[in-house]
Amino acid sequence: MKTMTRVLIALLVLCFTNTLSAQSPFQIHLNQRSIPNLPGIHSYAFARYKNLIVFIGGRTDGLHLKQPWRSFHPDFNNRHIYVVNPITNEVWSDSIGSLSIELQEQISSANMQFVQKGYELYFIGGYGNQAKIDDKVSFPSMVVIQIPTLIKAIQKKKPIAPAFSIIHDERMAVCGGQVEVIGNDFYLIGGHRFDGSYNPKGNPTYVQTYTSAIRKFNVVKNENGYAIANFSEVRDTMILHRRDYNLCPVVLPDQSFGFTIMSGVFQPEIDMPYRTSVDVNTSCEYSIKRGFMQYYVNYHTASMGVFDNQSGEMHHIYFGGIGEYFLDENGQLTQDSNVPFNKMVSRVHRDAQGRLTEYALPIQMEGYLGSACSFIPAAKVPYFENDVLNFRKLKDDSTLVGYIFGGITAVGPNVFWTNERDESSASTKLIEVWVINTPETKEKINPFSIDPLALEVYTNADMNELNMEFHLDKVSDVTIEFTTIEQPGQTEQVLGWDDIKGLEVGDHMLAFTFEEQIPAGTYMFTITVDGEAKILKIIVG
Repeated sequence: MKTMTRVLIALLVLCFTNTLSAQSPFQIHLNQRSIPNLPGIHSYAFARYKNLIVFIGGRTDGLHLKQPWRSFHPDFNNRHIYVVNPITNEVWSDSIGSLSIELQEQISSANMQFVQKGYELYFIGGYGNQAKIDDKVSFPSMVVIQIPTLIKAIQKKKPIAPAFSIIHDERMAVCGGQVEVIGNDFYLIGGHRFDGSYNPKGNPTYVQTYTSAIRKFNVVKNENGYAIANFSEVRDTMILHRRDYNLCPVVLPDQSFGFTIMSGVFQPEIDMPYRTSVDVNTSCEYSIKRGFMQYYVNYHTASMGVFDNQSGEMHHIYFGGIGEYFLDENGQLTQDSNVPFNKMVSRVHRDAQGRLTEYALPIQMEGYLGSACSFIPAAKVPYFENDVLNFRKLKDDSTLVGYIFGGITAVGPNVFWTNERDESSASTKLIEVWVINTPETKEKINPFSIDPLALEVYTNADMNELNMEFHLDKVSDVTIEFTTIEQPGQTEQVLGWDDIKGLEVGDHMLAFTFEEQIPAGTYMFTITVDGEAKILKIIVG
């Protein structure tokens, strides 16, 4: 619920190479279509039953507006439940108006945490309007929904209330986090409690508290319905201070399960996304994945996990979304500090030793799509219990493995400050995701994802400072230069220069400070470490 305040920077890596060293053993194919009578929604919860998909909650508008009195307006809450057969294109629906006001408000919220266990959907928290206080809240409850009961009621036009139960618990007042379940254990990770009206300027129209936690618990049934039991919490206000990220289920080489927290926002001390990832095991032990940075995806998007038991390797596929870095039309790595929508489909490869590397796939999403939606596994496809695809059990040359529905689509990458509801919308498209049993040879490695330098370059909010962050594995001589790019009729100018001998091991943050704002234009940033230069092209605008 916070927007980037830094200015636009584009950063282009001048050399971007192909690699076949860890190529994907499969290709991804996307087929986009529509289902009649299914409107656009985003930030929803979903559940599956046989060939049917149920959509609950979310919003029917596009990217949230910037004015507090207009943003997340209840008029655009999704107040219907949809049951969809993506094979036959049949759609059944019912209004939630017959439910209690309490249930109506929570299950029409957005950015809830949700997970399916068996035939039950667990709907946790969510951000939406509460009429009795005439303001927006993160709902302090968990709703348990009986999916077969709900589907039967909607198809036969019967009352839907018997499908719903509610657990009141302040610890469930979370939005923008993620929840997964292994066995009987629920893992509610990250997110924040956000009460009040969104305000991009940080004015006091809301109260926001990051959970910075991994919360583990069970849901048990008793004479009163359902209750939360065996609750425990691990907190870390630096590493776990994340929301709107991707929580990726992982199958390890021994076929045990875990999770990886990928990217997310915002760092406690700087208005930037995380680029680090964090492994979490079933004992709630966690650790940062050193030597890897994720560039292409920073917010939650549709994602799919694939495990190859022949090699012991995991593949995480991310479909579009919002990210600070993307590839431009010339295949150059480009940074935009406004963190725009992008069309990229990317892969993070985890080898059998747990090392991660990022790749760009040679396909794109249409319409800057991918944010605020989910990947939905197809029925009768070999998935592990944690919804990771079991690749070696695919029998055909090509397999429809799942769907992506809805989400936010936009007319361009940066629409937040100009958005008046006509530059973004909730997508009505259904995208089929196919896995082709042929190795992918056209993807490109992102060399920065595994570069130990872990370089970041960005301006401050006042546009009078160029900041850089990097890491040194050994004591090194470092030279940094910031120059204009020579244009016809102009002479290249050196705007900043530094030469540091014997810079110590560790993380470093340096800055060039200017008396006035850095003029809009194109610049060159060069950092040389022990004679090896890395050159970045920076566009400030």
